[in-house]
Amino acid sequence: MAYYGRYNNTTSTPAREMFLITPSPEVLYPCPKALRADGTGSITFQAIDSASLVTINVSAGEIIPVQVLKVTEATTVVHGLI
Repeated sequence: MAYYGRYNNTTSTPAREMFLITPSPEVLYPCPKALRADGTGSITFQAIDSASLVTINVSAGEIIPVQVLKVTEATTVVHGLI
């Protein structure tokens, strides 16, 4: 952490933290700058500036570079990157 400590944590910088996301209708806090799928499956989410939900199919280890407001359903384990 010392190396990146002097830089701002923006959407274009590497993630500094990763946390498990439990799907729910609640707004995520903090808002992740990307999602990571642990396995093959699907993730239903609402992007931060979107009014609707979208479902995407993912592969194990895939990183989805989207700022997410909510993750409502998932058939795989999902982590948020901040």
